Amino acid sequence: MIFALLVSFAVSLLVAPLLASRFKIRESVTPETVATKKKGRLLPLYQSALSGLLKRRILIIPLTLILLGSSAYFYTQLGSSFMPVMDEGAFVLDYWSPPGTSLNETHRVLLELEEMIMETPEVESYSRRTGTQMGFFITEPNTGDFLIKLKAKRNRSAEQIMDELRSQIEASQPALRIEFGEAIQDLVGDLTNVPSPIEIKVFGPDKPLIEKTAKDIAGIIATVPGSSTRSTALQSAVQR
Repeated sequence: MIFALLVSFAVSLLVAPLLASRFKIRESVTPETVATKKKGRLLPLYQSALSGLLKRRILIIPLTLILLGSSAYFYTQLGSSFMPVMDEGAFVLDYWSPPGTSLNETHRVLLELEEMIMETPEVESYSRRTGTQMGFFITEPNTGDFLIKLKAKRNRSAEQIMDELRSQIEASQPALRIEFGEAIQDLVGDLTNVPSPIEIKVFGPDKPLIEKTAKDIAGIIATVPGSSTRSTALQSAVQR
């Protein structure tokens, strides 16, 4: 992603000006014509509004405060995330079976998930990967993902469908850890090797303390309103 931005920056500095100078259409116009074109339709309205406001200077301060207050209000209401949550018509289901589970056993468990997905009326198609991910990093055989495409005409949103599947999977496969996410958001997370939306990792030399801390964190997350994934994945990864 950084390389793509740097190349785009170089193109805008080096290539675009050369192309603009090569294909530029020169016109011989008088300064009066340029001034007339620049006026357009908004300039007379702006001039009349500014003239009326200057005649009533007492209104300038209240109007300025109203504009500042409105700007502050809309700033707090606008989203600020890099990838906003939206209904893309598709979503990704990431899954992790218990550490050490073989590929065959993971496949057997996932066959039940496929039946749940196929029984969902809004699902148009799906694909599954086991033991790999989009970023082509080293992945354990007990993990993978589903890419689920939804029908264009449906009565429920993608968020509602994800909530229903989450409840069904947690009820039938409690040992399976799952996460749902938007397709583009999950793709960016895989390619950049950054978990999304949130993953908390605990490091340290004391394994029992790490496990206790992870369970404490899971208990805290369970009390946070809006959190859906409240499980911990304890692995034997102790920092030496």
